[in-house]
This record gives sequence, structure tokens and C-alpha cells, in this order.
Amino acid sequence: MIEIKPIASSSAGNSYLISDGKTSLLLEAGVRVSRLRKSVQLSGISGCLVSHGHQDHSKAALDLIKAAVDCYMSAGTAGEIGATGHRVHLIKAGEQVKCHSPPRRRLANAVITGTGKRRR
Repeated sequence: MIEIKPIASSSAGNSYLISDGKTSLLLEAGVRVSRLRKSVQLSGISGCLVSHGHQDHSKAALDLIKAAVDCYMSAGTAGEIGATGHRVHLIKAGEQVKCHSPPRRRLANAVITGTGKRRR
């Protein structure tokens, strides 16, 4: 069963923890990393998907990268927020993405669609 835990959902910031009980992903990083740390153990997440560069979706992305969290985003989003380095994974609409899970956990597969919907 998939669990979706809203961390924040407003024009001030968006972030959701999505988990199947084995693998956890952050969808959006639109709040300060200190707020994320109150809700999520960063070392336990497989990665973060940032949909676009507006601050209410990407505010903590650079801090997550510094905290060794893999972040998945389009090249346009990476350029807009200045995200670089080996923790930044550039994705394209319709591309299958494999997020490497934290140690002793399995891989999560997801296909990102151009409509903003997630397929398994």
C-alpha cells in the first residue's frame, strides 16, 4: 500500500513523503530543510522529485543535495535553481527513473509523465 504524508501544501511551500513501506520519496522540496528534518529522516529517503523551480516547490532542494539526498528534476529546473553535482539527476517527461534506495532497501521504479502524473 502506498502512503502519502503531506508535510506542507500551500502557496508558501509544498512537500509530500510518499512511501510503500520499504522505499520513501519526497515529492517537492518547497519548505526549509529544517522543517523537512522535523518530518523526515533524510538518510532514510531514496530521493526527492522537484517538479519545477518555483520556491514553493524547490526551496530546500540545494540543501537536500548538500545533505546527500539525490534530487530528480528537469534540466530547466536544475538551471533555474542552480542545482549541480552528482546528486542532481536530470530527467525528461516519459523517462523511467530508478531511485537508489538507502542501504538494505530495494530500488523504486517510477515513470514520470508529461502530465505530471506518476505511473508504477
